[in-house]
Amino acid sequence: MTNNKNVFYDLEIFPDHLGFLDSADNLKSFEYAVKAKVEELETIMDEKATPTAKLEDTARKEYRDNPAHKKQMKEATGETFGILYEMGESLPFPVIYGMIDELRKLAQDLENSIHDRAKRESLTMTETISDKKMAQVQHKRLRDAWLPIKQIASLMYELTLFTIKSRPGNYAASPAKTYAFFFPNEDEEYYNFRVVARRLGIYVEGIMYMDVIDYADAHPELVQVKEVLL
Repeated sequence: MTNNKNVFYDLEIFPDHLGFLDSADNLKSFEYAVKAKVEELETIMDEKATPTAKLEDTARKEYRDNPAHKKQMKEATGETFGILYEMGESLPFPVIYGMIDELRKLAQDLENSIHDRAKRESLTMTETISDKKMAQVQHKRLRDAWLPIKQIASLMYELTLFTIKSRPGNYAASPAKTYAFFFPNEDEEYYNFRVVARRLGIYVEGIMYMDVIDYADAHPELVQVKEVLL
């Protein structure tokens, strides 16, 4: 077995194919399942709009089309913006340029924040992989884990299994943050909250991403959750 077997659990290929080395037929069935998962990941990587992006696009459209959102934005920020405009008329030029730089940083931070929120929300509504960056990470993990299995298949059964081709590329404009789960005495992480919930014995239909995060925070002796950059 490969050292990085967690990815097969993370992508829900295991436990259905745990006995993949028991026979050539089992190995071919396992190959079929892995190939299907590779195609799924590559579809996400190639899509123009992932669930996260769709949520963000919908929010932008709703702001443009719904006067109530514009009203709420003005009520929430109008006083602050008014103060900033007044400062722009009175402060020295160097200070104003400093403000502009800081406001650009704030805008970027807000974009990153809403992306993270949209990602978490999309995970509660759809699949465990909601953006291109996560799909790329899981694709690479699966490719790395698959290589030694190809060698084992050749030695044991003289089978030539398919090759997972690398998919290099920048699938995120900036480093993407997400949560990773680590079980005691295991070096490799899990990203799939449903798999983690099943291992913890707390899985129920409709369980949400943040439910598992909260449970992990409350039970660090069972599983640790860490925010990581992809």
